[in-house]
Amino acid sequence: MNDAAEDKKMRLGQVMMDADGETMEGKTPDKLKEQKVARKVAKALIKDAVADCVDAGVAPTDMAACVKKDGGDYAELVRGDNKNKDKDLKDALEEDALEKVIDCTGTAAVCKKEFKDRMAKTTTKVVTDADLDAEIKDAAWKKASELVERKENVGVMTKTEEKAARDTVKDTLKKALVPEREIGVVMKDAVTLEAIKEGADFAKTGTKTDAEIETKMKSVMDASKDANDFETPELKASMLKAAKAMKEGGTKGELKQKPMGLVQIRECLTSDTKTITEAEIKSLVSADAKAVAVADVSKAVVIEKPVKDATTKRSCVTVAYPPKAGKTEAEVKTEFANIVKARRRALGRKLSGDEYTTSSGDVNEVVDGDTSMDKPADDKPDDKPDDKPDDKPEEPTTPVAGPPVEDDSEVSMGSVRTAAVASFAACAFALALMM
Repeated sequence: MNDAAEDKKMRLGQVMMDADGETMEGKTPDKLKEQKVARKVAKALIKDAVADCVDAGVAPTDMAACVKKDGGDYAELVRGDNKNKDKDLKDALEEDALEKVIDCTGTAAVCKKEFKDRMAKTTTKVVTDADLDAEIKDAAWKKASELVERKENVGVMTKTEEKAARDTVKDTLKKALVPEREIGVVMKDAVTLEAIKEGADFAKTGTKTDAEIETKMKSVMDASKDANDFETPELKASMLKAAKAMKEGGTKGELKQKPMGLVQIRECLTSDTKTITEAEIKSLVSADAKAVAVADVSKAVVIEKPVKDATTKRSCVTVAYPPKAGKTEAEVKTEFANIVKARRRALGRKLSGDEYTTSSGDVNEVVDGDTSMDKPADDKPDDKPDDKPDDKPEEPTTPVAGPPVEDDSEVSMGSVRTAAVASFAACAFALALMM
């Protein structure tokens, strides 16, 4: 990138930090902040262009050209190159369609159709009924990463504020048709993507070693209250590869999830006196005859170790299981989902102040765009989100004292961060270029 373009990007970062209130905290933009700003604003520009083009009645066949003219060219200028034009467009189209799902008040089937219909207006790609669930799941995972990043960026929160922020993320994911029994693991997977994006942004700031990129990603994982153990060799290696692919851009930078043939079960405990243990979560499986019949308990692997947060008093542990020989991942998922449901019922009858939440789902690896996303041959489509009374959110949102963190905004001590920041910065960007 030439000096003039870099200077314009720096001024855009300053505009966004001004709008975000960060300059009031004595912060100034650095190269890492600039990369984050460029990534976020580029997609925001394209997403706004998509909406404008749809409102103008542009046909799907002409959508790409319209979006490029109204936002794509500016997005490339913000980025400094066009390596991410296809990725940014794909992500913007998915998020645009997902917002229709989130805003939908109908049944799951009706809301899925909203996604499909919106994609039909914005792209020539045909989203088949067979691919619909996977498309929505991919969009929801990326949305979850943005929501989790906002939540983590609020800073130090009280126990009540953190609970309110977490509930807001969960409520949004529920509206995005993430099955309630999977929300806990989806939030954890979202942190993995957040850390990978941080690593990629960091790698773009100059020549960085693999160890330096890993350290940057580890800092995100360690700071989160919902993250796998980064020191697991397989996870560290796959995240490094994904971060470098995202830095490279192009097709490789279009990250996606690939099931690893394992099923995870996760439990979190909020308690002033107790900390969740690996033994507790393992006992949920070993005590269930149907689960033991399909899951290989001898090969259980702890992928999230329990660490109790000093402020929130919350600790979580996740254990992953492969299916037994002759059994399928889908069968394990079904039995683990039943455990989650039974666990929720049993804990719902307890009167103690301790709060447990249990979730389950696939164990996914984040892979680059050149890697096949074909599921294992024995995997079957997941069930549709349950609408039954016994599958309500693990932690129902309740009125709390202190400022709640809304779906599109965040409140913290000393600063107000709103989703309008991105839009404001996107609009101010054009002015910044002319300064």
